[in-house]
Amino acid sequence: MFQTLSSSFNNTRQLRQHNAVNTFNYFMQRIGQQWQDVLSTLSKEARRTDAQEGWLLLIAPPFGVSKQLLEQAGISASRVLVLPAHSTPKLDMLVRDALTCSTCKAVVTFVEDTEQLADYEYLANKYQTRLVNHIAAASTQH
Repeated sequence: MFQTLSSSFNNTRQLRQHNAVNTFNYFMQRIGQQWQDVLSTLSKEARRTDAQEGWLLLIAPPFGVSKQLLEQAGISASRVLVLPAHSTPKLDMLVRDALTCSTCKAVVTFVEDTEQLADYEYLANKYQTRLVNHIAAASTQH
């Protein structure tokens, strides 16, 4: 009886691990290069700011980001704060606040409006906060 329960528990655990890997792989295929670019950015910023306190803030990514996916990509989720688009109705104000506060070391955005991005770049330079903007075609860093 105990062996059967133990075997069942191990099978369940292996199935969960397998499902997590499959979910991660499916997600990576679906999102593709943009997700890879964002992961690369977060990884670089985490290393760059490792000795500093502060958040790596990911604002309104066009795809879901979970703690599990970050950690599977080798990024400590304890440093990353993800604010999904549906929970950020005043996106412009949020980005401006993030760039001007001292609690964010890097802010990752997905802004396509060049005028708005220029304003954010000005704030990032003025307050010495790293701004990385990812859009479908390219990535800009300031």
